[in-house]
Amino acid sequence: MKRALLLSVLFVALPGLALAQQPAAKPVSVAEYFPTELGHEWDYHLTIKVGTKTRFILYSTRVTRTEKIPGVGPCALFESRSSSRLLALGWYRATPGQIVNPKRQHGASIAFLDSRVLLDRRGLQRLKVLERQRKSAPKSAPKSAPKTAAKSDSKPGKQPLPALKGPSWSWTARSGRAAGRVTLLKREKLWLRNYGDLQCLVLRDEGRFQAGKQMRVQTRTIWLAKSIGVVRETMAVKTEAGKVLIETEARLQHHESP
Repeated sequence: MKRALLLSVLFVALPGLALAQQPAAKPVSVAEYFPTELGHEWDYHLTIKVGTKTRFILYSTRVTRTEKIPGVGPCALFESRSSSRLLALGWYRATPGQIVNPKRQHGASIAFLDSRVLLDRRGLQRLKVLERQRKSAPKSAPKSAPKTAAKSDSKPGKQPLPALKGPSWSWTARSGRAAGRVTLLKREKLWLRNYGDLQCLVLRDEGRFQAGKQMRVQTRTIWLAKSIGVVRETMAVKTEAGKVLIETEARLQHHESP
């Protein structure tokens, strides 16, 4: 009787012992998607469309130094140039738990962006939950269309699943002239020359800003790859009525790490 009792206790205890011996899972570091160390350099091919005109330029982005931003801490300064012409400056702070962009400059215009989060660990964990929900969601059953119905491009059983909203972070400019929201949309495989297939996180930054007396709507979509950073970025600026004023697309050509 005692032997049977001892065996039963062991069978109950063993699973717990096995779990206790397993190493703890390493926390995901979002900083892997946005290198900020000095010496990183990226070369991009940029397509610019304004109306019916299209032009192309090459530009480079480098991490040049570290500057302290009050209330944020040490930030890496990203400097973008086409030849010797300065295009933009961006200040970023990347930690294992969060990537923030508290300040940016285009020409003489400097914007301090309160709470502008590009990505954080909880958002990445939330995306994994959404991905599992999407995989487990029941597929639409095929429907037999009436004979009199018009032909449809959609295939039976292939109707899109309901959209699942990704994690997002709102931001505002300290000047009050701009505000927006960054949303983590999905993971996506992206093919790039010189790199092949890259597994990327896709972010969308939608905002409104004041240009003179007019309001403009800007949408940026960003593809981030581990250990590389931004590998593709599209941008569109529209009027409030929806007229497209400018569209751009940047694609990574080369990345150099320190």
